[in-house]
Amino acid sequence: MSGTADHRLAAAARRPVPALLAFLWLAAGNGASAADGLPDPRQMLSPFGVHQGSLFYSSLGVPQMEAAWTLAPGETRWRFRTDHSHSQKGPIVGGGTLQRQVEEYGAPLTDSFLGQFHTWLAAEVERGVLPWLQVGARIGFGGWDEQQDHFYFADERGLPVVSYEERDFYAIGATARQDDVHDAVLKAKASIAEWTRGGARAAAAACASLKVPLGRPRNLVDAGTADAGFGLLGSVQWGRWAVHANLAGVVPVGEQNLFSAWQDAAIEPFAVAGAAAVVHLPPVWSAGVQVQAATAAFGDVAFLDGAPFTVQAGARRAFPSGLLEFGCGAGLGGFSADWQAFAAWATR
Repeated sequence: MSGTADHRLAAAARRPVPALLAFLWLAAGNGASAADGLPDPRQMLSPFGVHQGSLFYSSLGVPQMEAAWTLAPGETRWRFRTDHSHSQKGPIVGGGTLQRQVEEYGAPLTDSFLGQFHTWLAAEVERGVLPWLQVGARIGFGGWDEQQDHFYFADERGLPVVSYEERDFYAIGATARQDDVHDAVLKAKASIAEWTRGGARAAAAACASLKVPLGRPRNLVDAGTADAGFGLLGSVQWGRWAVHANLAGVVPVGEQNLFSAWQDAAIEPFAVAGAAAVVHLPPVWSAGVQVQAATAAFGDVAFLDGAPFTVQAGARRAFPSGLLEFGCGAGLGGFSADWQAFAAWATR
């Protein structure tokens, strides 16, 4: 293949819509026309695990939505996901550096955040180890879009707040952020109780997670902190319907590197909550809607001191070898992602 063709292929791969379409096409190719037997209702009626893509929450260990049910001992499942989000806060008045924008449009320039975050591929494995205990791990590869990553906000002294943004801020050159390893998470889920009453099946579980910072500081794919999460999960299924509720707290441990060294800023502990409703559409489809919110984690940075709230809708299709998931979402309020899109392939 020629160098020009290689360049065009690489450029196309960095656009979220073609990447999602390619992922869906490849995943769908693994299945036949109908599922081999009835799909597992635990999978068909689970919420959609999606990366939190609101502003710099993209770089934190925000727990993803999940059901309270645990896998049986020895049962293993894999899930491969791609997701993409776009966040904008404040006006984006030009497409170049801050200095050029000030020259063209006049100073002072209103603070603004323009960030598009891509998880090109995340792999997750979960395994039941005891009748009441499930463990898992996840790791992803992605980062900030090379064109949609302008974090133009300053402190009261006029200095850039975000680490390594001074090159773009002062028109010295490109920030040179690159895709990197991110979303490296170890997690566990322990069943608290399961019961059946009146045809409804309910479960409650406790969960814990630890996001480990593996990315290079310049790439801003994590905050440099180890994010420890602890929470409770609840699920109720009756017939073709299921509802889920998640509540967790996250404690960042260690020195953050999202914000410049001259900023007196820390990432604060924050809470995360979510609710989902999913319906099975026999024989091989399910669909659902979910909402997720978090408290403010960036209280030391006034421009980011707010809570994200997102709504997502998705569908799931069973194949003989696995399940295909896809969906999209949008944020409500100025501290949330403008849009999100995701697709995943999970083994059965």
